[in-house]
Amino acid sequence: MEEFRLLTRVFHENPVLNDLVTVRDDSSVILDLDRDTAENFRDLLTERLAEIGFDSEYKPTQTGQGIEALIDKLFQP
Repeated sequence: MEEFRLLTRVFHENPVLNDLVTVRDDSSVILDLDRDTAENFRDLLTERLAEIGFDSEYKPTQTGQGIEALIDKLFQP
């Protein structure tokens, strides 16, 4: 659920996110992605990382670290 909160904070009600997410009755979150969609989503996350994920010294912020972790999780070899 923490990753979902991060995604909603990063994308601010972006319709792309709304189309990909299912919240179950037990509050667990499912992100439904095929390989191409995962790649596109990683690209979007990478753009947001560049925009909001670093401090003035170009070190990753806490949000940036979370985005980087999500990018890593979405990598499908």
